[in-house]
Formats: sequence, structure tokens, C-alpha cells
Amino acid sequence: SPGPGGLLNPTPAHRARLLLAQGDPGPAARWAADCGLDPDDQPDYPREPGHLVLARVLLTEHRPDQALALLDRLDRAAAAQRRTGSLIEIRALRALALTGLDDDGATAALAAALQASWAQGYVRVFADEGPALAAVLARFIAAQRSDRGAAAVPLSCLARLQRAFGAAGAPPAGGSPAGAVPGRSVPGL
Repeated sequence: SPGPGGLLNPTPAHRARLLLAQGDPGPAARWAADCGLDPDDQPDYPREPGHLVLARVLLTEHRPDQALALLDRLDRAAAAQRRTGSLIEIRALRALALTGLDDDGATAALAAALQASWAQGYVRVFADEGPALAAVLARFIAAQRSDRGAAAVPLSCLARLQRAFGAAGAPPAGGSPAGAVPGRSVPGL
């Protein structure tokens, strides 16, 4: 719910994210609007879960440029506060937004997320983004031979992620997964 209680209670943001993952972006978008979340907001740690939902909504609405601008601000705030978990999630979403803009920086964004995550064993934050991020990962793996940033990520990390995406299963019926990049197909891994 909107207001201070809703900002400090992560459950509504988690519910909105679940609706997105189930292919139902409408209620998640309404929730973000009801909370007064806007792509031009300045970062605020208590509102970060909502802003991450908003970024995912923007991606499903074919607005990767607005998602990227929001994610860039969130990235700077999380980096300044040394919040590694937030940085990993934000950078994974940045990779999706850059892919939606046909920007070659998607590989670098994913490399930044993976380099921060592999030692701690983060997997779910990537796998939860579904087939859209699996497609970015497939391109990342293909770039391993020619891109120094991609080559810096251990193959064991990439293999673990591939297994996680394989275990995640197919996207839900009736919709696209959260973070799906419009107009992109998902190559087999």
C-alpha cells in the first residue's frame, strides 16, 4: 500500500514482482503508480524494492530507456553505500535494459553483476529474471573469447547459471516473464 507503511513493508513489492513473473504486469504497474513511484525519482533505500519493480514494469512496457535511467541512479546510490546485493540485482536489470536498447553495453553490465556475485554464489537473482536474462547470458558466453570483461568471469560461475536457468523451466503461460525484453527471442542454452 502507498504511504510510509508500504515503503517499509517489502511484501507488496514482492507481490508486484511475483505478478510480473507470472506475466501479469498490469497490477504491478498500478501498484507502482499507487505508491507514487516514478522513473524520474531519486534513489531512496527504503523504496528500492519498489523502484526495482518499476524498472521491470518499464521493461515490460517497452521503455528500456526510462528503466536504464532509473537503474543508473539506483546503481550509483547502491555503490556509494556499498550494498553488494543491490548492485548485483540492479546490474542484472541494467543488462536487460541495455539489451532492449540494442546497446553493446549489456555484456559489460552483466559482467559487472557476475564479477560482484560469483564469489558469494549468487544465482537466484539472475535465474529469477527468466528467459530474457538467459538470452543475455547466452550472448555473454558467446562473447567470452573476444571480450575481456566477459572472460574475467569464471566458467564455473557461468555453468552454474546455465544449470539454474535450465532448472527454472518455461515462462508462465499467458504472458512474458518479468524483465522480458520485447521483440527478443530466447535462444536455447
